[in-house]
Amino acid sequence: FEVWETTRGFTEKQIPFLIVENISTDSLWNPGERIILLRDSTTSSYAWELTFYEPADGDTVSPIGGDVFSIFTNRTFVDDIFTFSTISAKEKSTIEKANMKEIYVVPNPYVVSSSIEPLDLQNPQDRGPRRVYFANLPANCTINIYTMIGDLVTSLNHNSSIDDGIEYWDLTTSDNFPVSFGMYIFHVKSENGNESIGRFAIIK
Repeated sequence: FEVWETTRGFTEKQIPFLIVENISTDSLWNPGERIILLRDSTTSSYAWELTFYEPADGDTVSPIGGDVFSIFTNRTFVDDIFTFSTISAKEKSTIEKANMKEIYVVPNPYVVSSSIEPLDLQNPQDRGPRRVYFANLPANCTINIYTMIGDLVTSLNHNSSIDDGIEYWDLTTSDNFPVSFGMYIFHVKSENGNESIGRFAIIK
């Protein structure tokens, strides 16, 4: 038998196909064997798969030469049309502004040491570098750290491909001196101009 595509609006053409002989390997199609329609003459691109079964009861009439079996489908899709939706910059800025309230420091307070600090692999008996981190940061922002009297301690630039990022600080000033214990203020400003202010404590 032959298979033809007769879709309205397209040129009629003969479709190559395969038969999976799982019922009988007699080089003939038998009811229950899969018919796989191909997009082209190769077997790497399938289009449809059909399987016809004999009814469980009742008389059946086998096809004879000249019979035509037509299949009609309702296509609920259109080829090669895609719809995308995006979030405008204004909407993203609004969401970011709300998320800025969720920025915080870990650990807070910092007391002597922290479990997030890496070990000194060369001297296991010694402590590794001190550090805390800022959590829930926007993808691109600047973090300024101040003393309680407003002196700038250091600035950190955070650049990431995702929001909800973290940025580590090694508890040193911009001149690479260890900071002293006390209360500190952090000010985070995103590239969209949204800001967040908070406090954290360092207890040595």
